Amino acid sequence: MAIQDKIQRFASDLQQTLLSCVKIPLMSRRATKLPSEFSNADELVILANGPSLNKTVKEHGEFLRTRTLLAVNFCAVSDMFTQLRPELYLIADPLFWIVDEKRESLFGALAEKTTWRLHLMIPVRAMVDKKWSKIIAGNPNIKVHLYNTTPLEGFRGFTNFVYRRGLGMPRPHNVLIPSIATALRLPFKKIYLAGADHSWLPEISVTDSNEVLMHQKHFYDRGTSKADTVKQENLNTARLHTILYHMYVAFKSYFTLRDYASTLGKEIINITPGSFIDAFDRMTLPNEKQTGKRDGIVIQARSGSTRMPAKILRPFDGDTRIIDIILERIKKSCSDTPIVLATTTSEADDTLEEVARKYGVLCWRGSENDVLDRFIGAAEHFGFDRIVRVCSDNPFLQTDTFTTLFDRQTETGADYVGFGFPDGRPTIKSHLGLYAELATVDALRRAAKATSEPLFHEHVTNYLYSHPEDFSVSLIDLPDFLRERTDLRLTLDTPEDFALLSELYRRHRDETDGTVRSLVQLVDSNPAYGTIMKQNIEKNEK
Repeated sequence: MAIQDKIQRFASDLQQTLLSCVKIPLMSRRATKLPSEFSNADELVILANGPSLNKTVKEHGEFLRTRTLLAVNFCAVSDMFTQLRPELYLIADPLFWIVDEKRESLFGALAEKTTWRLHLMIPVRAMVDKKWSKIIAGNPNIKVHLYNTTPLEGFRGFTNFVYRRGLGMPRPHNVLIPSIATALRLPFKKIYLAGADHSWLPEISVTDSNEVLMHQKHFYDRGTSKADTVKQENLNTARLHTILYHMYVAFKSYFTLRDYASTLGKEIINITPGSFIDAFDRMTLPNEKQTGKRDGIVIQARSGSTRMPAKILRPFDGDTRIIDIILERIKKSCSDTPIVLATTTSEADDTLEEVARKYGVLCWRGSENDVLDRFIGAAEHFGFDRIVRVCSDNPFLQTDTFTTLFDRQTETGADYVGFGFPDGRPTIKSHLGLYAELATVDALRRAAKATSEPLFHEHVTNYLYSHPEDFSVSLIDLPDFLRERTDLRLTLDTPEDFALLSELYRRHRDETDGTVRSLVQLVDSNPAYGTIMKQNIEKNEK
């Protein structure tokens, strides 16, 4: 950053800090004590109002049932409110204090339906007119807590200090911002966002009479909503620039909350399919009906390779890198399974964390040398029971076979599942580079306890398949045209590999039907390819 930019940034932060110091005594009040005991004090799911929430509730009920839930705004008018029985409820829309119909509808539903203990979060500003409190006064299950919506900005150390004390928050232009800000003051270590679609941009239109319409869809509309004007707090109709500015402020506030959460050692994870929010790590929930187990795909990646540093980050096909190829393929083949990029804590791998963020996948950073520990840490952190392990240096990885691995493990209950040669050797022990492998997390834990030998901690699954007396191993037969092909080297370790595989990748894409069989035929069509592969296999024998 240029010195002039730094000066401008400092001046802006100073100005905002001073302005915030004025706002606090004028606008903030002492917020009431927040609750501290929950059914799950570690993980919270915020149920936003987006239409995708219906699908999340339908397909991932067990995930929601095992975590504390926070509902917002108009949730109480829907059947979902009594179905999910959230422990926390936050209201932010100022129209609930201004428009009689909205106030009576929402608080009437809360008073009538709440038969369990509910902590209701209300902004301090709502105390100006307490008509709402009279509606719920007769329900002893509802306990009210006040929070401040004062918009505070400035130096990060200052804002983090005032946010922690509940004196204000990033500018709260929608209900999700105060929900996250309040949740970060509670004991939860993980905060999941469900129904946070924020897909408003395609829903905005302007009529020939310059009337700005916006179709705001919610999970409780069930197809009955329609495009309408947007009302501001003064009940005037919002113009387009106002709507877009509020969106800008909201999306910017999410980055502020992300950074604030990081200082607290907490995570905000977006589990909303198709969400427009680009600030938070994403996670795709598995289909609970498939196996009843929590599955994950964990990609082993680092930039510190000794034979070819940063090989997966170098241009491989034009500007496309190998890590791009792998992530795009996995996301296409396994859209319902969480994906984790497991890299190291080395500063050199900060770039890989940015790659994970770009592709909307999770990231875990652990030991550089104890890769087994890194995988166990990732699996435990994200709650996986089974993982498919992916090596990030295999540009021809067959991601469509991941389902086969999961299905075989379900059928056999094996600790380890992989593709194997006729001699019983799993392909991970070869140079083939076409297939991933699966291991149960329990088996990985047992392996870590059984040995401290560096070999087995550097190579994640080696101990499992080399100790069949202690672990059950199930190998899937390779296709006939691959069963004896130990002479193929389609994995990448060296500059020689990189040059050969990048040429093969382009020719395979442009000249063949894209199948594995056609890839093998392409290799066999040029004796030079086989010669290079043989030499590289001899130099890098596993």
